Formats: sequence, structure tokens, C-alpha cells
Amino acid sequence: MKYSRACIFAALMSASAVAAQQSDPKTSESSEVQELIACEGDCVARNSWAVGAALGYGKYSSPLQNGKERHIAFLPSFYVYADKFYIENTTTGYTLIEDEFWSIDIKGELNPDGIYFQNNKLDAFLSTTGSAGLFPLPLPEEEQESAEIDRSLSYLGGVGVDFYPNANWRLSFDLLTDITAVHHGQKLGLGLAYQNQFGDLTYQLSTGAQYRSRALNDYYYGVENGELSYRSPAYRADAGWNIKYELNFNYPFYEKFALIGRYQYQDLSEQIVLSPLVGDNSTHYYFIGVSWHFGGQF
Repeated sequence: MKYSRACIFAALMSASAVAAQQSDPKTSESSEVQELIACEGDCVARNSWAVGAALGYGKYSSPLQNGKERHIAFLPSFYVYADKFYIENTTTGYTLIEDEFWSIDIKGELNPDGIYFQNNKLDAFLSTTGSAGLFPLPLPEEEQESAEIDRSLSYLGGVGVDFYPNANWRLSFDLLTDITAVHHGQKLGLGLAYQNQFGDLTYQLSTGAQYRSRALNDYYYGVENGELSYRSPAYRADAGWNIKYELNFNYPFYEKFALIGRYQYQDLSEQIVLSPLVGDNSTHYYFIGVSWHFGGQF
């Protein structure tokens, strides 16, 4: 079994695979099915896959000056888990060590800062499908007038370590660096998540701290002399910590359908807030809707 960063959404899709396999008497005693049955909570089985989508309503804010909130209506998602290799939307990884309590991976993920500066809808959509949580972030509805400064998307790679003291708690540590030669920066993440069930309702509460290097912050939020306007001063964004709080819930109500919701609040570091590009000291994201999914094993 592999514990999934896309916890509730992946677990729900994994559960549908259990039901499908159990309905077939020829396969109900197979080791793959037994692994699926044993996989509960924040995990999915090896050699499994699922695709899904959610329809609903939400918003994703921008911290940039005059940044517009992006309205959300449709959220696609997918995962594929082989024995060691996995893909969750635009997050990829290879598991080096895994047991009941520990998981150590080599992983890669898109850095989300670039979305604020993207006018192209496809680029912005791809930048949000890394999905740390229930489902990917939004597809922008329109071009963002605030994105006048040119900043590129970047992809980060490195090591992720998860510790599971019991079935409800997860401690995580990530150390990632830019592998696309965009800003050559690093990101260190520390996280704590609690997941439980109340009847058919699955919910997760999580918080985390993210240390972002000077190279990363300065690329996205620093400015050169005259970059904003004639004779405007330069600003160098130093390293700093962002703090994030998040709530996810999932309530299945009919076969492959579920009511899902997510709220995420991120407190930005002072080094980002002081940038002349930035007009808010935090970002927030929320979505509520109905998801549909299907999947199986290979």
C-alpha cells in the first residue's frame, strides 16, 4: 500500500475499486483485493488508478496588487500508483522506503507561485493540478490583468518523508529544489495532518510551515529598478516562512458520487508581503461541490 498526498480524494476512489472487485467472486480472494480492503484512510493500493472530476463553486485568491480572484467550477483529478512509482495529477514520485510508519520518496511537484503571473489559461491550469489535498486547484476563467510582470512556472524536485504514528496522524517533511533552472531556489516544508471519520463523513485538518529560500522568493516577488514604472526602486525579497491551514471533507452519498469541500488559508511571510508586487498578506482558497470518480487495478 502507498499513502497518498491526495488523501481523501484518493481514498474515496480507492474505496470504489474495493466495491467493484468485491462484486466479482472470481477476484474477491486475490491478494490485490485483500490489499485494497486493508487500505483505509490516507492510502491507496499498489497497481491502482483512478480518474475523477468535481462540479461546484469556489474561489482562489491572488496576493498580487489588483489581483483578481479566480472562480472555480470544474476540477479534474487522477492518480496512478505502480509498485514504487506514482503520479498524482502533476506530482510525481518514486518510493525508496515504505513500511507501516514511514514513507521516504523522491518526488517532484509544480511550484504554485507562477500561477499568479500567468495569462495563458492552460499554463495556469497545469500549475494548479499538483493537488496537495483533496483535488487540484482552479482553472482560471479569464486573463488576469494584474499579471503584467513576467515570471515563469517552475518544477521542484527532492525528497519527501512521511511519518504515520497511527491511522489518524501524519507528520511530513519535504526538501525540494528547482530542477527547471528557473530560479534555482529551494523549499523546505513541515506538515501535520489529522484525519478521521464521523459516520460516512471523512474529514482532515492540517497545518504546515514552508521555508522558502531567497532565490525562490526573490524571483517571484523581487523587482528590478524601473521594472514597475519609470525610476521605480528595486526590491529584493529575502528568505521567509509561509504558514498554511487547511480543512478537507468528503461525504459519499451515492455509489461513485460524493459531496466534497476544501478551505485553505496561507499566511505569507513578511518578505513577500513587503514586495511592491503584493497587495495582500495572505491567500485563501475554497471549494464545495459534487465529485464523481472511477478506477481499478492493473
